Amino acid sequence: GFFVAVLVSINLFAYDFEVDGIYYNINADNTTVSVTCKDNTYNSYSGDVTIPATVTYDGTTYNVTAIGAYAFCDCAGLTSVSIANSVTTIGTSAFQGCSNLTTIEIPHSVTTMENDVFNSCEGLTNVIIGNGITTISQYAFYHCEGLARIEIPHNVTTIEYAAFGYCIALDSIFCKATEPPTLSTYGDVFLNTPENKVFIVPCGVQETYKSADGWKDFTNIIEDCSGIEEIAHKNAITIYPNPAHDKVTIEGKGEITITNSLGQVVKEIKDNSTYRTLNIKDFERGVYYIKVGNTTQKLVVE
Repeated sequence: GFFVAVLVSINLFAYDFEVDGIYYNINADNTTVSVTCKDNTYNSYSGDVTIPATVTYDGTTYNVTAIGAYAFCDCAGLTSVSIANSVTTIGTSAFQGCSNLTTIEIPHSVTTMENDVFNSCEGLTNVIIGNGITTISQYAFYHCEGLARIEIPHNVTTIEYAAFGYCIALDSIFCKATEPPTLSTYGDVFLNTPENKVFIVPCGVQETYKSADGWKDFTNIIEDCSGIEEIAHKNAITIYPNPAHDKVTIEGKGEITITNSLGQVVKEIKDNSTYRTLNIKDFERGVYYIKVGNTTQKLVVE
């Protein structure tokens, strides 16, 4: 016990094993692992990285459940990260300073994002935050200077200090929560962002936002009653991930028709929900066309 604890404290970033260029620590339960960085080296990764749902080492298969603190910190050469939907936690400063990371999709499995996760990711332009997140932590997207638009998911209840501070290009924020999230009382969540930014909120809750602490300070609150948030998003439907291989989420109100490249209908969904997640494991690889209402977009299945 004591001897092991001393070892861990001396070499905080020691990794237990490496597979396919990714470094892992075995968690206390001995059945799951966290992604980490190479020994005491922040800049451990570059290029395109795919974090798998499971990894096998020395005859044992582990579930990958976390991206540890500082795992990808200062990886200026990192261009993309695909995160498996087995991951539930992203640690402090996990991607801080990844200046060439342009797109990130946080899967719905993630329930915890700690402080400074994407701090100073200046090149980040497209962020999809999964519905598992309830708190957007302090400095989460601080100095993400390329970020022009953000969607805050339905389940977010709290946004902490300077979470979007110095996002100097941020011009539209679509908050999908019908109950206004609590904004930090310690300082401005949207510190030094454009004054004329637009807040789009769900239909019927504009007045609730206009009277809520923190939110009532903004004059440009618009409610979206289209169900597809056309003001902040030029496309009537949003499809992610795209390309996809096992599941795809379609945002857009209306019945769905999916056709293959031969024009054959492969799936129809008759309900009028706005958010649908489909299992596409049985789809063959190729290009498909997803029609929602009068709008069609292309989906690539890998």
